[in-house]
Order: sequence, then C-alpha cells, then structure tokens
Amino acid sequence: MSPTHPGPGPSRPFAVFGLLAVVSAMVIAAVLIAPAVHPVVRANEAHIAGEELMVRLLSFDHREHTGEPATVWGTELVNGTDRELVLTVSTGCRVGLPPRRAEALSVPEEITLPVDEARTWSDGCVGLAAGERFLYTVRLLDGAGNAAYPPVTFIGESPRPR
Repeated sequence: MSPTHPGPGPSRPFAVFGLLAVVSAMVIAAVLIAPAVHPVVRANEAHIAGEELMVRLLSFDHREHTGEPATVWGTELVNGTDRELVLTVSTGCRVGLPPRRAEALSVPEEITLPVDEARTWSDGCVGLAAGERFLYTVRLLDGAGNAAYPPVTFIGESPRPR
C-alpha cells in the first residue's frame, strides 16, 4: 500500500468486532439481568411468586374492542399461602416488535383471595392481533400500594384462530 492511498486498514475488523461485542453484551444483559429485576415467563407457563402464589394465563380468544383487534384471556391467581391475601391487581400490555404500549382491558382492582383458593378474571390487550407478539405484566400490590410480590411479565404470541 502506498502512503497516499491507504487500504481498508486495521480499523474495519475492529469496528465489526466491537459491534458484535456490544450486541452480544446487550443480549447477555437482557437474558441475565432482566429476570433479576422481575420474572419474565412464557405465556403458556405458570409463574410461582414467593413459592406460594401462582399466576397464569388461560383460554385465549380474539374480539374487537372500540373498533380495534384485541386478544383476551383469563388471568388466574391461586393462593398457596396459609393466610388470606388482599391484593390490588394492576396489569399492563406491550404489543408488536418493537414493543409498544397498548391498553390493558382490565383496570386495577382489589381482590380477596382465601387460603387454597383461586380467582380468575378476564383481561387482554387492545391492538393485539392474532399472531402478534405481546408482553403482559401483572403487578400485585398490598393495601398500602407497595409491591406484595415482584411483578411478573408474560411473553408470547397471540394464538391464531383455528
């Protein structure tokens, strides 16, 4: 190579390597750090909070809500503690890729959950069409509005009608 006409030089391989290192670090952080903040589980699996309270999604369906597609499901809590639980349940949705905020169908409500009993309510995400990815977060708060359990986020794809 002549001094007046430099070639690609050593910086190009280092730039590619640097980009790969940054992307790899982001993926590793998402996999290892995000669950430490709060659990992320697949939508077809149950989550056990504090080894005593089960949260899961049931029976997906599709409908319209104010002219937009919506996917609805049952959200179930099962009390495995030795005491009655009084919780305020708050939920949130994100849909699509990249995820964007969407309206959850339920509003925060206080529920009483006796020992060894379950409670199911209907919820879902507005703007969530069949086959689209979603994140659905359930927050369980105590009477003072503090987190009774860490929030759990369910991740999945809205089922396609059969």
